[in-house]
Amino acid sequence: MDRLRGNRHVLLVMIAATIFFCCAMWFFLKESAVASKQDATANPAKAASKAEVESKALLLGGEQRLPCLYYNRNDFLKSVSSALRTLETDFAPAGAKRSILVAAGGVVPHHLLARDMIASFFSAVSKAAPDAETVFVLGPNHNRAGSRRVHTGTWSWETDFGLLEADTDAACHIAAASGAGADFDLLRIEHSVAALAPYIKYFMPSAKIVPMLLHGDLSIEESENLARAIFEAGRGKSWIAVASIDFSHYLAAEEADRMDEITLKAVIDRNFFALSRMGNDNLDCPPAMIALLKLMELEGADGPRVIGHSNSARIAGLSDGSGVTSYFAMIFDKPALLNKPAKEKILLKPGDDIQEAVGEVADGGEIVLSSGVYDISSPIEIRNFKSITIRGSEDGRAEILGEDIDEQIIVVRDCGNVEIKNVRACHKSSKNRDSAGEKVFAKRLGSVVDAENCAEITLEGCELEGCGVYGVYTANVSKVNIFSCHIHHNSWMGLGFRCAPDRRTEVLIRGSRITNNANLLETEGCVNIIWREGNIIENNNSEGYNSGR
Repeated sequence: MDRLRGNRHVLLVMIAATIFFCCAMWFFLKESAVASKQDATANPAKAASKAEVESKALLLGGEQRLPCLYYNRNDFLKSVSSALRTLETDFAPAGAKRSILVAAGGVVPHHLLARDMIASFFSAVSKAAPDAETVFVLGPNHNRAGSRRVHTGTWSWETDFGLLEADTDAACHIAAASGAGADFDLLRIEHSVAALAPYIKYFMPSAKIVPMLLHGDLSIEESENLARAIFEAGRGKSWIAVASIDFSHYLAAEEADRMDEITLKAVIDRNFFALSRMGNDNLDCPPAMIALLKLMELEGADGPRVIGHSNSARIAGLSDGSGVTSYFAMIFDKPALLNKPAKEKILLKPGDDIQEAVGEVADGGEIVLSSGVYDISSPIEIRNFKSITIRGSEDGRAEILGEDIDEQIIVVRDCGNVEIKNVRACHKSSKNRDSAGEKVFAKRLGSVVDAENCAEITLEGCELEGCGVYGVYTANVSKVNIFSCHIHHNSWMGLGFRCAPDRRTEVLIRGSRITNNANLLETEGCVNIIWREGNIIENNNSEGYNSGR
């Protein structure tokens, strides 16, 4: 009996110790989790770095090499020869200078029946993005295989033209930010990337690749998050993003053409909801298209420009156009100068391109125009600067002459502080006379200086003349300074200021001549105008507008 009591006592002690140990471990794990969460909240960069390290450990899968399973040397070389012989695309849109545009992204088929279009696309991209260090490829995971909704990897592709290396750091960053997984076998057999690898290496021999395979049911939000991850991974390097997509599937050729029109309109309109609801009648990977479009928005790229469109029946020369697959090749453009080192100060002489200088100058920098005439064929656009100054040099006045009286001379959008000094801006010919030489009064379009959504605009020592509507027009600009300016012969108003109901504009005018405009002033919203000393305000009516020249 005593032995039984003793055994029972030992058993109770062991149970109590076990309970105590379990409670202690629970408390320890809970506190560790809380501490880890607090550390991530307090130091998100550290948390992100940790996630990237973990992703790197997951993705770095050894020295295996991916084969180009679908490569046929003879077919490949024929397609390359065809592309080099026939492609004469001018990548700059009409009226733009090719030298100031590069390709930011594109859409290309992965069905190798369209190999001539694939070769032409990468030939075009190699010329339109010659400095690209990394090619991000977004393609469908056709079989929806693997454990994640997005898959990438750091394995390199073996091609006939050398090793197409993976951009390991970019792939790991994307995996950490998006939760992408790695799957060697999936990348090996998935033709949406494997079919393109030889073309990338041939036409862009120095570039590295980041492949991404997307499940077809990836949401708009998930596609947008992936675009942000790619954008962050591309910071500090030159890159291009390619969506590997085939379009309408299994329809008659005429119906496929009709569906292609619908799909292209959704792409051009950035109709993400419509794209997300499309299936094989339209395209095989809506998430890849949505992610590419979101990425192009982040990069500030325009487009798309369609450089190729066909279908499998036309390419194969089949009279029976049933059950076809259709293909597009598209390019998105961005200003090339965004990738060049910014300059603090740029000196220009007549004949130089002011718009190019705006693309080259650093935020907070200065563009100085030496005296003389600067002809422009379209408005000078100043966008997204925290601070910038454009001024004529002290040795005389710079004249900016626009061709079209119905277009602005200088357009400013979404900036902080912008200063324009010692510049004459007008049009090459005055249109305040009709063909018989009689003076006329007419309402036209455009403004000499047109600014919207800015903190402060300063015009000093400027002459603003002869525009269709306003000499100076602003909308939602908090502060406008007009010092020692001459504003005259504008066909609607000398000045126009507007602001939204929740905004306020303060205008300070000092030492300026505002004369011979069709009308003096138009305001809308909460606009406070302070007239300081030294202003001359006269003859701002139809009679004054038609006189004084």
